[in-house]
Amino acid sequence: MQCSVSQNRSERQAAIMNISGDGFIPPTPPRSSSSAFPPSVPDSAGHQTSAKNNEDEQFGMTGLGMGNQGTWERVIPRVGQPPCQRSLHAAAVWNNSMFIFGGYDGQQRVNDLHSFDFNTSTWSLVTNSQDSAAPSPRDRHVAVVWGSGFFVFGGFDGSTRVNDTYLYDLVNKQWSVLQCGGAVPSPRHSHAAVVYKDSMYVFGGYDGSYRCDFHEFNFHTRTWSLVPSVGKVPMARYRGTCVVHGETMILHGGHDGHKHLQDTHIYDFCTRSWSEVVASGAGA
Repeated sequence: MQCSVSQNRSERQAAIMNISGDGFIPPTPPRSSSSAFPPSVPDSAGHQTSAKNNEDEQFGMTGLGMGNQGTWERVIPRVGQPPCQRSLHAAAVWNNSMFIFGGYDGQQRVNDLHSFDFNTSTWSLVTNSQDSAAPSPRDRHVAVVWGSGFFVFGGFDGSTRVNDTYLYDLVNKQWSVLQCGGAVPSPRHSHAAVVYKDSMYVFGGYDGSYRCDFHEFNFHTRTWSLVPSVGKVPMARYRGTCVVHGETMILHGGHDGHKHLQDTHIYDFCTRSWSEVVASGAGA
């Protein structure tokens, strides 16, 4: 199912030109697909085979030695120095690399940015703590990629919760803090975030209280807005996880301040409403 969101074409083009003017490249429109799995393609003999192997090569998965499906492997970097030990960092993927920012190393919050190339199994330090334009050291933030931008929002800097929004331009290799309009979320940490079309969506977290609010950040206009609570809204929580599947966002688990949670909720971007999933299986 595909849902459409109307937008004034001239305003959209103007926004793209404005963002592109500082080197940032918006994403190309995604291919529409009702499945998360690659389609079957005919091989040289005319038989239908999965395109997964081709995508593995395209995205460098063969470089990681992922030969056995359904099994875990430890990745041994071939080149470069991995990031120091840490927790509570955030990561996102751009092209053939994973980018990791910030976290807590056991003694202090950090604000270095690292990349791991899937093709070559190589770690690289992208920016370090000496970069004055980088976000403050922090943990429990979120990071997403949209176009050629790596976006960081919120977190805890060791003394206060923050609600700033940063962009790392992956083409021009520079940080900038964004001057955002609209209803910016309260300073918080341990929230969850996803990208859907041209927006980042942020759910929940902790701002002194456990939250169940839902916010949208439009990448074109750099404006925050509160998403109305419609349907069976999840209870307040932090440390939940969210993913996008098709035209929906799926939220699972977290902690409500008293107990760990194992519930699953779906936000439908078409109807703009929440519903709870009645799950079955060993973890239900």
